[in-house]
Amino acid sequence: IREVKMNSTREHFCAGSNITPAQLSQHLDHRQPTSWHEQLSRLQDAWSVLYLHAERMRDLVTQQYRGFAVGCAVWAFHQDPATLERRWRVFGGMNTKVSAKSRPVCAEPIAINSAYAAGYSEIVGMVIVGESQEDHHSGRRSLTLHPCHECRQIMITHLIVKLRTRIMTAHSPSQPGGMCELYTLRRILHIHGEI
Repeated sequence: IREVKMNSTREHFCAGSNITPAQLSQHLDHRQPTSWHEQLSRLQDAWSVLYLHAERMRDLVTQQYRGFAVGCAVWAFHQDPATLERRWRVFGGMNTKVSAKSRPVCAEPIAINSAYAAGYSEIVGMVIVGESQEDHHSGRRSLTLHPCHECRQIMITHLIVKLRTRIMTAHSPSQPGGMCELYTLRRILHIHGEI
């Protein structure tokens, strides 16, 4: 009886559209493989959520001796989720450095490793919010804050970050200009002379 009800609900939902109930069932089946095109399409719809989450992470920075706050949010993909709702998820991270002599902890690895620890298989997109500064390795100063050399090295060796991963670097809403840039990891590495 429950299956009949579900089928009638799908038929009602599909009425007047160009999708059949069978196609909808296949689309909602979390066991179906997901194409890169579909992942990018969903990422397109998620950029504003990622930006707000990265900005929220940046606002949470409390242990930063020189006031340099960075927030990061990643859009992670799970190849084999238990449910469709778990296929994509947002993870966040913020930077920390308590004194001039302490080792910095960047926002990007925290977000990436949170997704990895939760079993996600790929970072499709990432937003980094912070004030631009000169890159200590490449000497370049970009319009927005790019991942530092150490973070770039983590990204190119990490299992779930790919060269095709989309990275948006953006100013905080409080910064004048409201600038953002969108690249792949491959392009960022090229900009900094690392490939």
